[in-house]
Amino acid sequence: MAELSSKNYEMIENATEVQRQVVKMQHSGEDRSAQGVNKPPHFRIWVAFAGLLIVLVVIFWDALLVLVQRWAKEADYHHGFLVPIFAGYLLWRRRKLLGDFNSLAVTPSALAAGILCLVLAGMTRAVSVLYYVRIVDPAAIIPAFMGIILCLFGWRGLRWAWPAGVFLVFMLPMPGAVATLLSHPLQRVGTLASTFIIQTLGIPAIAEGNVITLREGQLEVVRACSGLKMMSLFFAVCWGAAFLTDRPWLDRVLMIVSAPPVALVANILRITLTAVLVEWGLTSANLDHELAGWLMMPMAVFLLYGEMALWDKMFLPAEEGPPRVITGEFPPKAVTARASESR
Repeated sequence: MAELSSKNYEMIENATEVQRQVVKMQHSGEDRSAQGVNKPPHFRIWVAFAGLLIVLVVIFWDALLVLVQRWAKEADYHHGFLVPIFAGYLLWRRRKLLGDFNSLAVTPSALAAGILCLVLAGMTRAVSVLYYVRIVDPAAIIPAFMGIILCLFGWRGLRWAWPAGVFLVFMLPMPGAVATLLSHPLQRVGTLASTFIIQTLGIPAIAEGNVITLREGQLEVVRACSGLKMMSLFFAVCWGAAFLTDRPWLDRVLMIVSAPPVALVANILRITLTAVLVEWGLTSANLDHELAGWLMMPMAVFLLYGEMALWDKMFLPAEEGPPRVITGEFPPKAVTARASESR
């Protein structure tokens, strides 16, 4: 009887253990299925971000087509094809600023700011449609993009994406009135400064309006020689380089602020070099302005590199560690004794 009861007890224990294993397997299966269905938070956010970007492209499809046509037809805006690509690279390069997605929170203020940006984008597009201002229509993409960032990632996302959002400005064509307003002063400054340098080199030259008169002919500083196109392009290059380097913020600000004067100096040197070549008979005054304009970019990059190298020489980084404290008499006794012996 005792043996029978012990066998029954063992059978009950075995059945209980089997039931526990079955329940455990069921729970583990449910956990695995839940993990398969419930993706990590960063995956869902990135999917939502990609989907909203696609919706943004669909909404602004006609405006983007107008932009692409201008990029393809006008030589001044060929760089527009590279702007969205580089903006995406900036986002990828700065992705660590987003931090942990589990702690990513969209505050009410960030959500309100994002909605405000989206409303601003809608109003901008409405104005462009009502008043037929084509340049305003693609500009609405930028506040819409920033609104999406704020609504999905909050203020931390704005810190991550604002350089890329600002960089998108360089894909927009400059309004004709602004280009005309800036090109004439740049032409005049380029003409006068180049004439002064040419005269300093001992070559007879006279500035008459935007024309430099030489012994071997005349060199006209036309609108293509104003340097405005290369200045805007060089400004974009400096903006992107400032956020790709690991320099301090002061160095980055200097790099961005110095872009216009560096581009202006490069344009003056380009005009001067062209005039010298004309005077020496190595080229004609009808030199291709587009080809000569592209020579300005490597010259400007070289000048910027020299400027940053000089900046590094002027301001050395501070030494790490506690400051050294000099103790003892001054001047030291050894120096005083050596001076007395020399006497």
